[in-house]
Amino acid sequence: MKFKVAADELSSIAKVCVRGLNSKDPHSQSVLKLSEDKTKLYIFCTTQKTYFKGYVDVYDIEEGEDDKVTEWSVDGNQLKTILSILPSTASIPVEFNMENSARNFIIKVTGNKIKLPVYDVISPYKEEKQEKIAVLPANDFISRLTSIGKLVSTDVDDENTPLSCIHVIFDKDKIKLMGTNGYSIAEEQIDYKLEGTEDTILIPVDQIQLLSRVFEGSEDIVLIQTDTKIGYIDEKGIVSLVSKSSLSAISYESTKSRVSDNRTVTVNSVDFKQAVSALSKLAPKGEKVYVNVLNDKLSLTNVNDDVMNIEIIESNSPEDEITFTIKSLINIENLFTDKIRIGWADETVGRLVQFSTYKTNDDDTEEIDSNVFIGVLIDADE
Repeated sequence: MKFKVAADELSSIAKVCVRGLNSKDPHSQSVLKLSEDKTKLYIFCTTQKTYFKGYVDVYDIEEGEDDKVTEWSVDGNQLKTILSILPSTASIPVEFNMENSARNFIIKVTGNKIKLPVYDVISPYKEEKQEKIAVLPANDFISRLTSIGKLVSTDVDDENTPLSCIHVIFDKDKIKLMGTNGYSIAEEQIDYKLEGTEDTILIPVDQIQLLSRVFEGSEDIVLIQTDTKIGYIDEKGIVSLVSKSSLSAISYESTKSRVSDNRTVTVNSVDFKQAVSALSKLAPKGEKVYVNVLNDKLSLTNVNDDVMNIEIIESNSPEDEITFTIKSLINIENLFTDKIRIGWADETVGRLVQFSTYKTNDDDTEEIDSNVFIGVLIDADE
């Protein structure tokens, strides 16, 4: 059995599909399968938790009398290595030649010859029924999903708890993405009329990373789910599905009601991030940041009494002091826009500080983005 595919097409499709492999999972496998009409080569990469599928066009196929097999389980690690050295920017032909006796694909490209081992057994893999949820701008949705995912706890103690999962809440006219680590909580809302379910789905943080990638231009994705997985289909037809968690969702709406804007200060977010980062580096074992609100500046101090000052853009707060854990601040920084408004209540017990981001309207005016919620608990020992 011989056939050819285009190098650039194989590279772009297969490099996404192999995200579904996991060398530590004994059920991880990569399968190549010709379509019934032998015009497409399907690439399946699956584990117990993932299902990735794509295809490339096939041409110049040659079949022998004994070439009845059209599906092969191949060495996934070697496939990854081959993809890393294949030309990816030109339609150079890549020839696959199946050596039945040696159980190898011989891959020929630009005069070179590479072996791809073929296994004797193909483990069963199930193609579950897919439900369409919504069509969304790819980069915007994945960027939001990734940003919220960075807030999800990666602590060993939180494994297999809802803190280790991003919450995807499907409402009638919006999708909410929520993540928390117990110190900080963030939610982003995407206004969109759904075509499918109204439900809350939890996705483990390690699965989020498999869905994160950069798309070309203004590409859309179709958000889909099955009974056990959630993911999307891109415009190249690649299916990317990862496992859902069976854990119960965190009820957090009451937490959002604990914020207040009795006292607020607005600062440049880059200045704030740089100050927190510097204090963290200067006291790597220190866990706290003390934020002092003065007349014209925020004065941030670590446990070593190192001080970083930030100019206040706008304020309605008297002098005050708030204590945060460094971890709680670093984890929310990726959600900031150019400037942030920090708001809190007068009372000291159980304060939740809200970090509000700004959005720019069509007429270039700015306002607080009501679709983004970021809350941080003050240090319990304050």
